[in-house]
Amino acid sequence: SMEECKLSHLPVCDNNEFIGIVAEKDCLACKEYSNSLETALLPLQKASLSAGEHIFRVAEKMEEWQVTLVPVTDENDRYIGSVTGAGLLHALTELVSLSHPGSIIVLIVKDKDYLPSEIAQIVESNDGRILHLSVGPASDKFMLEVTLKISLMEIGPLLQTFSRYNYVILGSWAHDDSYSANLHDRFDALMNYLNI
Repeated sequence: SMEECKLSHLPVCDNNEFIGIVAEKDCLACKEYSNSLETALLPLQKASLSAGEHIFRVAEKMEEWQVTLVPVTDENDRYIGSVTGAGLLHALTELVSLSHPGSIIVLIVKDKDYLPSEIAQIVESNDGRILHLSVGPASDKFMLEVTLKISLMEIGPLLQTFSRYNYVILGSWAHDDSYSANLHDRFDALMNYLNI
């Protein structure tokens, strides 16, 4: 059901030909119950994307159309399938390497000083790799917010290098296991001391 799948919209097809998207609220507001959507006279949104569209375009259209799924059609407007919000989130997670181990650093850079090659050189000089880089406007219109997903687990030296190059570090999230390893060692030492 729509509720189980967390969907508020469904694609409507006639013999595999895509007709449009129907909203759950329109179905619930329909006063005349019938076995057919044709006779129910529900408003349909004619919104779909062609197979092979980039995931960014799917995200853009899902937001623009305010729908919980985006139908995918072939060149003859035949229904192929749909991309749901959960499917979109999974694809974006893979695209930006969120499932790969590493750390995240957010920098603030003057628009005129933004040099991706310099940022890459700084990361590589610290034996790291950029897994993903995204750039967007910062709160100051002359600044950019640069978000990096880095292959390094311990980023202290990298943050120091960015500071030496006068980058403003807005935030960082490291996957540093040295702290938890140290806690585990201390716990083991305590257990040995207590003879447990």
